[in-house]
Amino acid sequence: MFAVPFDEIAAMVDRSPEATRQLASRARRRVQESAPPPDPDLTRQRAVVDAYFAAARDGDLDALRGGP
Repeated sequence: MFAVPFDEIAAMVDRSPEATRQLASRARRRVQESAPPPDPDLTRQRAVVDAYFAAARDGDLDALRGGP
C-alpha cells in the first residue's frame, strides 16, 4: 500500500521479513472478508458520493464525519 519493503517493516515490528509478509497476507484477507457488501442501490451510492465530495469541497468536517 505504501510501497515500504517488507525488510524495512520487519525491522520496525521486530519480525522476520517472511513473518511480516505472512502478517500482511492475513491482514489483507481479514479486511477483504469483513468488507460489507456494496449497496445495490446505485442512486443511493451516487447521493452518498456526491454528499462526500460536497462536504470535502466545502470543508464541512461535521458532514464528512456523518454528523448533523
